[in-house]
Amino acid sequence: MELFPRRLKECSEKLKSNNSKWTQGFVAEKLKVARTTYTAYENGTKTPTHFQSLNRGTKAF
Repeated sequence: MELFPRRLKECSEKLKSNNSKWTQGFVAEKLKVARTTYTAYENGTKTPTHFQSLNRGTKAF
């Protein structure tokens, strides 16, 4: 697994262990992407295509 998806999943799992609201759906909403898109980011089958998505991601985490 590549670094980005692995780190993304680690971060979201850590947050979810502290607060159950941090589901894939919740994070996807924060990033303004579909839940299926966010799941693809975690699985490494899709990568954010522009800087704005990554910028929203850093603010969400």
